[in-house]
Amino acid sequence: MTITPMDLRDFTDEVNAVDFSPDGRLIAAGGGDGMVIVCDVRTGRQVFALAVSDDPVRAVMFDEGGESLVVARACRVVDRLTLDYLFDRAVRSRVEFFDVGCGERTRMVELTVQVADAALIPGGERIAIAGTGERASVRNAGTGGTLTEMVGHRGDVTCVAVSPDGELVATGSRDNTAAVWSRKLGKRVARMGGFFRRHRGPVNCVVFARDGQTLYTGSDDGTVAAWDTLTGKRRAIVAEEGVPVRSVAVSADGALVALGLWGGVPDEGTLGGHRGAPGSPTVRVWGIRSRVRVRDVDVEGAGVNAVAFNPSGDRLAIATAGHALYLVNVRGGGETTVIGGNTVGVRSGAFSPDGAKLAAAAGVRGVSVWDAETGLRARVLSTDGLDCEDVRFGPDARYVAVAGGGDATGATPGSVGIWDTVSGDRVRAIGIEEGVVRCIAFSRAADRVGAGCAVSASGVEKGRVFEWDSATGERTLSLETGAGPVECAAYSNDGQFLVLGEALWDATDGFGAGRVSVWRLPEGRRIATVERPGERVTSVAFVEETEASYVTTPPVAMGLGDPVNTWRGGRTVLWDVTTGKTRAIVSDDDGGGGAVVVSTHGLLLATGRAWSVLYNVEDERIVNSLPGERPLAFSPSTCLATACRGHGVRVWKPGDDPDEDDVAL
Repeated sequence: MTITPMDLRDFTDEVNAVDFSPDGRLIAAGGGDGMVIVCDVRTGRQVFALAVSDDPVRAVMFDEGGESLVVARACRVVDRLTLDYLFDRAVRSRVEFFDVGCGERTRMVELTVQVADAALIPGGERIAIAGTGERASVRNAGTGGTLTEMVGHRGDVTCVAVSPDGELVATGSRDNTAAVWSRKLGKRVARMGGFFRRHRGPVNCVVFARDGQTLYTGSDDGTVAAWDTLTGKRRAIVAEEGVPVRSVAVSADGALVALGLWGGVPDEGTLGGHRGAPGSPTVRVWGIRSRVRVRDVDVEGAGVNAVAFNPSGDRLAIATAGHALYLVNVRGGGETTVIGGNTVGVRSGAFSPDGAKLAAAAGVRGVSVWDAETGLRARVLSTDGLDCEDVRFGPDARYVAVAGGGDATGATPGSVGIWDTVSGDRVRAIGIEEGVVRCIAFSRAADRVGAGCAVSASGVEKGRVFEWDSATGERTLSLETGAGPVECAAYSNDGQFLVLGEALWDATDGFGAGRVSVWRLPEGRRIATVERPGERVTSVAFVEETEASYVTTPPVAMGLGDPVNTWRGGRTVLWDVTTGKTRAIVSDDDGGGGAVVVSTHGLLLATGRAWSVLYNVEDERIVNSLPGERPLAFSPSTCLATACRGHGVRVWKPGDDPDEDDVAL
């Protein structure tokens, strides 16, 4: 069985660079994985994604008219002994030009230096390059030829910026200095008096004010300084934060400065004042004239690689090491939109009934919805910080049910909600005050939504199952399972049966066994159980043909794992509910257990944690395996969605040759 992968377009590495189009309508970001994503700022939808190379992106820039996107990449090679990526100064890097209208590459220029940073010079015919080494240069954007060189730093040049009129080039270096150069002559500005030398650590970022008369620099020493570009005199210490400043952005009106920090900032940081105790925000916005802190933004502890204001100065883009790009409303303090990276830690996924969409839940990072054919992200749902455990589609592919949140004591209620994937809004919310929501299931007809929960009673978590009418939100069923937490659940195709994966706990001894139980609906009567001593039930699914009518209960596939570490050991078992016997062991090693998903026609089963094993139910044999991929869901056309080891999501399409066992990666 030949399988070919299609990567869903998302960042699986640090987001290194970001830029707004001149009209503020689009935002572009580039990552360490080579991905470039262009999104509509208003809707958050991807316009296109570029995966032409896995060489890391160092800079992305729109031209003055917003018609071209310029991408500068470093070039990396693989060490044959360690298999680690290395950056070889002898290997050519490149600058690429893309048509913003269609996403096609129109030009590519190879450079003889590695690129650390780049800046497009107004007019679009020249580009300033900070190369790995002690010099920067201005290059012909069409040929890559060197026009002028800036030589004089005593450490690697880390960053570069161009003045608004295109006449000056600023550089920052690991030698703790910054400099301003004549773009045409390649010499330091005459009245500058040398380099800016008052930083006590490497200079990570340089940015000109809109009038070109002030240069802002950010350093590892935790300070941001403002300098006179002609005299070289320091005008002010703009901010002193106590942790490395990785990026600086100034709003077009010169009123705000945003600092991207590495590792959090002090709780009581001041504009030119004293450091305070360590805190958590990683982006801080100051009023330059007022010296008032406007806003702190916490991007979940991830270091910040780049920040950029939109042309109107009311929104800030934040590119992080956490594989994500954030859009923040700076002046109004409104919502924060996550454009990339919430595939990190994907917990569950589901295809829409027509196979056109794929949704993935990733904890507090929310739920993303993609076009399954193109791989472009269509929507990030506004889940308001809900710890999303599970997601399932309704019958018309427009609505999804999302479950998560809560704690077992009921102090923090869990939630099940219905979201519109077109608008991104929640249309119905169902609070679960009884405990933690662990899983969710839609009936095949999508008229019912069921949720498995854990409720604390006398210090021991007990299992509960709730069911609602998906149209009205009215509760139709409440079950006490008589066991521990309900950790996974699934409906049969006809909606007559519900299978639960449960944990049996003892108040003294702790975990005892996993249990799988099957219930007949709508009366909520348990008809079969099987206990698995010493094994935790991680996933359950009915294995049944699409149109089959079962007089007795269809068989159940269960994923089993170590009770303490479900990533260790484990197996997947097919259980005949009618006889109570094991029908088959699908996988009985480290490839087993974890997630279990069944194709729509019931003939293929995918299971695994660290990799996926594909099992033909009819032939009772393993037909393929996908290293580094955890199965999420099958589409109606038997495409398989997986959460990959690189923290992304992939869709695998069945190939034309059913007898070929290799996997095309």
